[in-house]
Amino acid sequence: MAEAVVFDIERQLDSDHPYYLEGSYPYAGFSLGMIEEVTAVDEYTVKFILENPYAPFIKNLAMFATMIVSPEAVKEYGEDIFKNPVGTGAFKFVEWVRDDHITVEANEDYWDGRPYLDELIFTVIPNNQTRLLELEDGNIHLMEGLNPTDIKRVRANEELELLEAPGLNVGYIALHNEKKPFDNKQVRKAMNYAINKEEIAEYLMGGQATVAKGPLPPTIWSYDDSLEGYPYDPDEAKRLLAEAGYEDGFEFTLRTYSAPRSYNPVGARLATAVQQYLSQVGIKANIEQLEWGTYIEEGKAGKHTAAFFGWIADNGDPDNFLNVFFNSANRGSTNRAFYVNEKVDQLLEAAQQITDKAKREEIYQEVQQIIVDDAPFVFLNHMKMQIPIRKNVENYVLYPTNNKYFHKVWLAQ
Repeated sequence: MAEAVVFDIERQLDSDHPYYLEGSYPYAGFSLGMIEEVTAVDEYTVKFILENPYAPFIKNLAMFATMIVSPEAVKEYGEDIFKNPVGTGAFKFVEWVRDDHITVEANEDYWDGRPYLDELIFTVIPNNQTRLLELEDGNIHLMEGLNPTDIKRVRANEELELLEAPGLNVGYIALHNEKKPFDNKQVRKAMNYAINKEEIAEYLMGGQATVAKGPLPPTIWSYDDSLEGYPYDPDEAKRLLAEAGYEDGFEFTLRTYSAPRSYNPVGARLATAVQQYLSQVGIKANIEQLEWGTYIEEGKAGKHTAAFFGWIADNGDPDNFLNVFFNSANRGSTNRAFYVNEKVDQLLEAAQQITDKAKREEIYQEVQQIIVDDAPFVFLNHMKMQIPIRKNVENYVLYPTNNKYFHKVWLAQ
């Protein structure tokens, strides 16, 4: 038991481990990288020695990085372990047909009791409208990726219910701080003032988004409610551009993706809206759309000048936003703005080493003020969580981290 935990942690961190997960888990560094040593004390006890005190560590252990897989399965299947999942969850793997569906069945021996459902099928339906039609026809029981324009349609259907909850997420445009013209703070601020985020939230997002005033969603502890953010002010945007030497504006490439995301349910339409706002202050944004896999890899490599990204909380700790986005050590990984501020780095490290929540909150609020002033992002929005389901689906719960649990779900007759 404990040995399996040790095996799985070490193979993510030790490049000399015979089953090292090279390149397959890019976030192991900031979620587990503070571990100096991990050992099995006895069959059910694991001992972690950390390089430094690290307040978010316990929450990090609840993330997907520590979902332990069977060492024997890893040894048997090697790199193909993802095709042959072995675990101790409520459901057992049955079948995966790439780009079509995944089937799992009830685990009769699950430690917390057998699931109520006999079988679960996760079906791939790329188009939001097609997915909704399948839900309406009763061919599926719940779905993700609802278009804002279809909210009224769902609410009007007597066979459907719309589950809603505030989201622990943020959508943003990463401005590459090492590339012109976004190496200039005044230009980055102008970008924020030039975009009518209130209008985007109300009309493009169907009123289901909250305007972002900074990097943290208002639903997470340590959120600074005093932040003013960047209200829509095209005149101020023009003034800042002129101050920065761009009184005639500039031209740049704005990267986007096509498929909707939970923090951006309208996909590439968001880029078109932003493009129009920027044009009104003399900035010409040429939209470039990439396939998602390429988009992410090139985003890590910093090949963009400006690009849309977003984040959903992994563990509910502010460190999971602020350290991930803005620690200079994460450039080339999750710091997609390639942002560097030594004071921010120092404050983030200090907050990690303090267990007093009130003191951590004070530090994080100072960090937010610095980041908003530096404007490494265009802070866009926080989306509400919305899941349409059939009314015969009982006890499905929305989790802020967007995790899906079906152990206690059943279908009413």
